[in-house]
Amino acid sequence: MIKNMRNKISVKLLRAIIISFIVSFSVLFICKYIQENIISNLREQNSYYHISKYIYETGKGLENSKIKINSNNELDKFIKSKTKNMNIKILILDSNGNLIYGNQNDFNEKVDFRYIMDEYRSRVGYEKNYTKYNDKEELIFYPFYKENQVFYLIFKYPKKYDWEMGKLDNRIGLISLILSIVAFIITFIFMINKRVQYIKYISRKVKRIAKGNLGEILEVDGGDEIAELSESINSMSIQLKEKFDREREIENTKNELITNVSHDLRTPLTSIIGYLDLIRKKSYKTEEEYEEYIETIYNKSQNLNNLINELFEYTKLSNSKIELNYTQMDVCSLLEQLIGEYIPVLDTNNLKVIKQIPHKDIILNVDVDKIIRVFENILTNAIKYSVKPSSIEVKIKEDINNVNISFTNEVKDFKEKEVKKLFERFYRVDKSRKENESSGLGLAIAKKIIELHNGDIWAEYKENKITIHIKLNKE
Repeated sequence: MIKNMRNKISVKLLRAIIISFIVSFSVLFICKYIQENIISNLREQNSYYHISKYIYETGKGLENSKIKINSNNELDKFIKSKTKNMNIKILILDSNGNLIYGNQNDFNEKVDFRYIMDEYRSRVGYEKNYTKYNDKEELIFYPFYKENQVFYLIFKYPKKYDWEMGKLDNRIGLISLILSIVAFIITFIFMINKRVQYIKYISRKVKRIAKGNLGEILEVDGGDEIAELSESINSMSIQLKEKFDREREIENTKNELITNVSHDLRTPLTSIIGYLDLIRKKSYKTEEEYEEYIETIYNKSQNLNNLINELFEYTKLSNSKIELNYTQMDVCSLLEQLIGEYIPVLDTNNLKVIKQIPHKDIILNVDVDKIIRVFENILTNAIKYSVKPSSIEVKIKEDINNVNISFTNEVKDFKEKEVKKLFERFYRVDKSRKENESSGLGLAIAKKIIELHNGDIWAEYKENKITIHIKLNKE
């Protein structure tokens, strides 16, 4: 499972990396696209072709316009309308090389007209009008006719422009790379940050569990492998708590059992030793008194034997490995027979039985001897603690899946909060009977037997009456 979870988490991390790379390359592509558009527009505006186009349109415009060459204001206005946003020098020379116009009002501009004309005559093709004027500047010129004269329109721009464009290109490229890296990091963190925080949360909770906070529950977030891990940790935490509580309960039960058994065994044993000491010292006056001592010793020995037997039986029933001897039996006939056997005891205690038992067979698959022990313990308990005279009600009802059996008897001086304690070990309703009649294990044994049959047993108290309910499955 751990290996499979590790593989799934690795796949998710790989997916996050791939998506982050896609986003990063997308950002890089967009930046590159913007970069190309900006640089190409700037290059186009100041390229040879672009400047040649402007100089041609400007020269032709001058030829066809009615603007006079010596009208500087009109000439300046026209040239600016044709060459707006172009950071270049624009000059007009006459056929002798004299400066007629300068767009930057620099009439002291020196131009080597002879050099330009030599370059013009030596070139052919599309570069005929282009020349590298010097180490710092380049120029493009265009001859045009105006007022029956030849004039030369010159566009002059710095040579360092291409280097600046390259530098700008590099800067934009570096910014694009940085943005793509930032996009990758942000995307990756965005995709895994929630899971990383959740893993840290799990780590903190696991540390708390390791320190002894068993039963600590993690909030399950999502439906992925980490959420499955949280559910597994929750299951482990609950199971550890249940196991720890069970072991602690077993330890407490053992200590409680030792305490109760020691006390309950010591009480009759002390009485037996006392009477035996009286007999040993011949501290009796008559034969009748001697017989009375012997009878008391015998009764105390019987109580002690019963207590030991019940304790042994309860301990044996508490063993999870105990096997039941299942047999098909009619619960109605069994209860009728058992109640009949208890009639003399009931009459002696001035008690009556009111039966509501169906006149038909209700078959259950149970361990008969142990179920009889349950009924005997409940009836014995009812006889001991019932108000005299009164009646004990025994009912059997069935539904599709279950058989419900109940025993109801009237009691006095009983508190409702004691109902839940009836099935506890060594619990007695009447503390005055502790020394000579009751071990306090009868209902605890009955509860163990019913639980071994996968049934339910519980008590209810209402209007001075206690009802013990038993539910057994028909199958």
